Amino acid sequence: YRKENVSYYNEYGGWERVQTAYEEITGKRREARKTLQETESRLKSVNEQIHYTGQYLANKSSYKDFLNTRNKKKFRKEHRSELELYEAAVKYLKSHSSDGKIPSMKSLKEEKEKLAIQKKAQQETYNYFVDYASELKTVCANVDTILGKEPEKKAQQTKQPDLS
Repeated sequence: YRKENVSYYNEYGGWERVQTAYEEITGKRREARKTLQETESRLKSVNEQIHYTGQYLANKSSYKDFLNTRNKKKFRKEHRSELELYEAAVKYLKSHSSDGKIPSMKSLKEEKEKLAIQKKAQQETYNYFVDYASELKTVCANVDTILGKEPEKKAQQTKQPDLS
């Protein structure tokens, strides 16, 4: 068995402490994953807002022309897709804004950049906990083997039903 297993065992002061450390790390791993997923969700939302803001800006002049034209029915018929895209973008952006205003592209891109940096750091933290938990799980299994213990899952599977 690897020297690292013995050093973990000695560092933590026994099998129970190694097991407790493993449980703590898996809890931290779950929390890190949850935080990462929240950031990914927020980043997805910001990307959608960027998409719709671009759609809004691209069709804003057509909508302005529509408002200034005398024959709105004819203009709407000729520019239906542009006006529909504009109106869908406005509806989406206002519904996803806390104050009902359309966000600026600059502020959205700044938020996206901040979230991307945050996501990268959270991903590194999560990966650290995944690797550490995996390492401790291996140590626990190796210590179980050294001590002649059967791992819990295997012990439960190999137990025979009590027929008495």
